[in-house]
Amino acid sequence: MDRLGFLTKHFSLAGKDVLEFGALSSPLIPSGLARLSYIDHLDTEGLRQKYLNDPAVDKEKLVHVSHVWNRGRFSSVIGDEIKYDLLVACHVFEHFPNPIQWLLDAQDVLRPGGAVFLVLPDRRFTFDMMRRDSNLSDWMGWYLHSLSKPSAAMVYDHFANVRNVSAHEAWYRPDYDAPAVMHGHAMALELAMSVLKPDNYVDVHCSVFTPYSFVGLCAALDQVDLFPFRFAAIQPTEPDELDFAVLLERSDRSGRKQIDNETLQSLARSAGYQGAFGKGGFAAALETNPQIRQSYEDLITDWNREADREFNAGRSLPDLDPVLHHMRPTAGDPRLTRLIGRKR
Repeated sequence: MDRLGFLTKHFSLAGKDVLEFGALSSPLIPSGLARLSYIDHLDTEGLRQKYLNDPAVDKEKLVHVSHVWNRGRFSSVIGDEIKYDLLVACHVFEHFPNPIQWLLDAQDVLRPGGAVFLVLPDRRFTFDMMRRDSNLSDWMGWYLHSLSKPSAAMVYDHFANVRNVSAHEAWYRPDYDAPAVMHGHAMALELAMSVLKPDNYVDVHCSVFTPYSFVGLCAALDQVDLFPFRFAAIQPTEPDELDFAVLLERSDRSGRKQIDNETLQSLARSAGYQGAFGKGGFAAALETNPQIRQSYEDLITDWNREADREFNAGRSLPDLDPVLHHMRPTAGDPRLTRLIGRKR
């Protein structure tokens, strides 16, 4: 996937202020295309020491870290005065232990019209293949508990289940069975127990998703007014690739309006109730007068339908096919048929 090409097709970088998370020595956007800043869990020298013996990181090309953030709300280390046009996180978002709070923080540091660009691993083609997709209960629990580091459960699940997966085999072999687990339960338990110490942080994939399940998570958050974005573009995982990309544009629409007592009384009048409120008269009328009860229930249904219509106006969520973008590829996958024909 041409990540930069996909981004620039949908978002103009000229003259924009961009903040990238966890870029290390491989930032997405080359210098000169935008005003670039970087945020990481250590400053540049700290990263150089951490990755001193890691050949995958070019220590000479480490970016200059503008903001150091490793716990809590990242908006707090950036400050109220600094705003960005674009936030970038390539294979980083899945590491955050509180993705809902991260999305809310992202809104806080973006200018109106700003956006978030995420490149995310697709569980079907990565070492997360045998793990279950994260669901709304997971994300909501982490948000309500204000997690600032991966929990013992996250760490255990990661190390007990990750496998050495070939993305190519996973794409082209419907019967592909990922090799044995990379670490095992004993190691997973030891590492999970270690994070119970207050200062110990173990980095893992906290969230697991496919393109389809990620969109579903965002749609569910949108219904409870915890998704302050709209989908501007999505690039589902392509054959032989293991990740997908989404561009989320900041949305400033208000939450869904809620029905209040005054509205309920007005609907009761429209349903034909003429008595007083507050002394049980209306409740009694609903019990004894089926016509009023039915009319009242229909009016409430209509009111909620209109509230949903207003709330969903301008809401943009991709309509992805679960067979193509959530299930493992099959022999008849149309994306593969064309490519296999070419190879012959």
